Amino acid sequence: MRTMRLAFLALCTVAGCSSNGGTDDSLDVLPKRGERTTDPTIVSAMAGCSGDLMFKGLVIRIDASDPTPSNLGSCAAMFGATMGQGQFGSSVRCVVELGPDCTVGTDYIVDLTIGNKTAGVTVATVKLHAGP
Repeated sequence: MRTMRLAFLALCTVAGCSSNGGTDDSLDVLPKRGERTTDPTIVSAMAGCSGDLMFKGLVIRIDASDPTPSNLGSCAAMFGATMGQGQFGSSVRCVVELGPDCTVGTDYIVDLTIGNKTAGVTVATVKLHAGP
């Protein structure tokens, strides 16, 4: 598992997970799939201001699909200089808790990256409106 996370972070660096603070013109539209047919699809993403176990900060929930659902692996989200990652496990949803304070009703431009277990990757930059 640790090897998979390290490989994913290296892939994230190469694939371009850095936050560019994009403008509306540079934002991606979801759903979005990578360039290869074996890449997973980012179906939707949501932002909220609370997570599990009393976490207070920006929480990103990413829903994804893959031709083989059990093939979904990791996800990462980046806002500014803060990056977090999570795992899909047996679900099609991956949750990433980021550190910065969160304000309900604020729009956040977030870089998303998802990967599957067969080296497929999809990257998107989206604007998310933070809910409670």
